[in-house]
Order: sequence, then C-alpha cells, then structure tokens
Amino acid sequence: MLTKIKILSVTLFMLILASNVIYIQDVMVKTKNSSQIIYCAIDDMLKIVYNEKSEKRIWGVIKN
Repeated sequence: MLTKIKILSVTLFMLILASNVIYIQDVMVKTKNSSQIIYCAIDDMLKIVYNEKSEKRIWGVIKN
C-alpha cells in the first residue's frame, strides 16, 4: 500500500484548490488486465478518479 501523497499534475493540484478537496488518497484498482494505481480526490459529494498514465484527465467519477 502506498502511503505517500502524490500530486503528479498541475491540473490535479488546481482541481484540489478549486474544489476544496479534503484529502488525496492512493488507491489500487484491479482490472481485467492488471492492477493500476489511481488517484482519488475526495470531497463531500464525489470521488474524482485519475489514471496514473493520464493524470491530466478524469478517468471516472464515482459518487459515494
């Protein structure tokens, strides 16, 4: 399990500032092909998920 907080893109960092995100969390997600690390910016309403290979775009949005 990763313990470091990672902010790999300016886009993600700006999103954190703009949306008053409470915390950043590293999450391992198992897909059919392999496991990949995604970055969840979690606020009160939703979880915004970023793929590690394309952290500048939203990979998916997951509601609580």
